[in-house]
Amino acid sequence: MKHNGLSKKLIGYMILLGAVLIIVSTVLHPLTINPWDGLTAFQEIKQNPLMWEIDHSIMLFAVLLWLIGLFVAETELLSSFSISRNYGSLFIISLTIWVLILCMELTALPILTAGSVFKNSVFIVWKALFAFGLLSGYIAVILTWIGVSLFCMQLKIIGFEKIPVWIIFIGFFGGWIGVIGIIISLCLPTFGVIVLPITSGIPLFWTILLGWRIIDSNKII
Repeated sequence: MKHNGLSKKLIGYMILLGAVLIIVSTVLHPLTINPWDGLTAFQEIKQNPLMWEIDHSIMLFAVLLWLIGLFVAETELLSSFSISRNYGSLFIISLTIWVLILCMELTALPILTAGSVFKNSVFIVWKALFAFGLLSGYIAVILTWIGVSLFCMQLKIIGFEKIPVWIIFIGFFGGWIGVIGIIISLCLPTFGVIVLPITSGIPLFWTILLGWRIIDSNKII
């Protein structure tokens, strides 16, 4: 598919802006990394419901830009080669999960928080929805990091020369490191605050590099 300069850059800007906004929303997000610790998250929302809404609205916008950009980039970079390009669908599956989770966290959780009392039946529902949302979010990120790794594997297999090999290797190994980090955080939530920024930071950094390369190069797509 042929693209003009503006549409090429738009893909890169979507990835880049989406990744930056994900970092912003992560910084603003309460330290709720344990799906089974609903009380901490409940107290955070109760204390500052407006910040919760702002943070999750930013995150929703971010994942839309980021994952759609990654999907389009994967499709276009591999479109000239006779290989399977199903890995990009992982970005769309992840996006679907993210949209459902964030819409729930922007609507159902704040409503339940406003009317719930600790240890009553409403709070039990709240904890269940929170656990479901956070665990689903982890799964969505796992799918994204697997997609990044397999995307880079395909770029290496076809000998794609428009992206330096070192960037491809960062994405391939970083994706699996990100997956391992999420599994560790699920099994040992106490260490998640340290593990997640390091392990997921690597593949996220790769997507920033990809976005920058697409913006900077006129021939990458």
